[in-house]
Amino acid sequence: MPILPPDVLAKKMKEKYEANTAGKGSTLVRELTRVIDAGVDPLSLAAANYQKMKAKLKAFLDSDLWPEIMKSIDRSLYRSIIEQVAASAYDTAVSVKKVKQQRFADQWAPILVKHQAKIHAMPNVTDADRERRMIENLRGLKRLKGVWRRGGAPPS
Repeated sequence: MPILPPDVLAKKMKEKYEANTAGKGSTLVRELTRVIDAGVDPLSLAAANYQKMKAKLKAFLDSDLWPEIMKSIDRSLYRSIIEQVAASAYDTAVSVKKVKQQRFADQWAPILVKHQAKIHAMPNVTDADRERRMIENLRGLKRLKGVWRRGGAPPS
C-alpha cells in the first residue's frame, strides 16, 4: 500500500471521522442502533469483558506512555480545540444526561438524608464533639461511595 502524503491522509481521516460522528445519521449512531435493535446489550458485553479491559488498561498504564503522550500535546492546539468544542459538547452532554442525573438524585437523596440524620443526632456541644461529627461524616460518606448504584446497601 502506498504511503499517503500527510495532507491526503489528514483529508481521509477528516472525512471518515465526519461520516462516523456527524449527527443522528452518523455511521456510529446507525451502527449502535442496529446492534441494540438486534437484541445485543452492549453494556452487558462491556461488563462481561471487564477483566480484559482492566488488563489492557493496566498494561497501558504500566507502559508509562501516558506522561509522554500528555507532554507531546501542543498546549496551544489543545486550548484551541477546547475553545472550539468544549462549551457546546458540555452543554449537549449535560442536557442528554438529565435522566441519568435524575436517577442518581432519586437514589442518592434518601441515602444522604439517612446519613445526615445520623450525623445530626451526634452530640454537638464541644470542639471534640464537632471533630467526632466531622470525622464520622467523612468516614460515613466514604463508606457510602457508590452505594446508590447497589440499591442503597453499603458494601460489606
